[in-house]
Amino acid sequence: RSLAKRGIKLYMAEHIAAVNDQLRQLGYSELIEEGFVRRTITLALLDAGYEKPYHLEGVEQNVRQPQMSGHFKSEQEESLDEYEWAFGEFAPARMEEDVKEIIENITDVTEIEAGTRELINEAIGHAHIWGGLGSIDEDELLRRLELHASELAKRVHNNETTIAHIIEQRRHEIAEHLMEVNPQAARRLREHQKMLEERLKEENKKKNN
Repeated sequence: RSLAKRGIKLYMAEHIAAVNDQLRQLGYSELIEEGFVRRTITLALLDAGYEKPYHLEGVEQNVRQPQMSGHFKSEQEESLDEYEWAFGEFAPARMEEDVKEIIENITDVTEIEAGTRELINEAIGHAHIWGGLGSIDEDELLRRLELHASELAKRVHNNETTIAHIIEQRRHEIAEHLMEVNPQAARRLREHQKMLEERLKEENKKKNN
């Protein structure tokens, strides 16, 4: 906290998920909640407001700058599912909290599909979603948002079918993008989608019991 008061952000990055579990056990979960624990150094820098290419003071521009350990290409990094890594078994509950906030951020619009889509994207953008969203996390968030299609339809004065179509269209765009830039990440996304559907079935059973 003393560092924060001085405007200094201190991040933890490039560690295994078990370390996050230990932080929670030791009572330091606020470090994770406040976004000071990130999966990669690049994401920590991005959160702090530093984007590539990084300018280093005192380094000649024609001198090749060394790559940081654990460096990922942007398309690889974008596909990382940080929620699971950061929150472990609490990831689904945290994701649902974000979904509720997104829905609450949505206000009335006219019954125009383009406007509805823009509104949903804007609501996602303005929600205080932890750490931003990688492709896999965004896909899961959209799938969970789809389960609230009836509530969304009431808020935007549209029908559930249109809402579901808009969400599915965005999920399709994510999959297409990953297939284009990183086929391995695209396969990982498909595997995650299968696991997610099984998880949602289990969550639904618990709710109904």
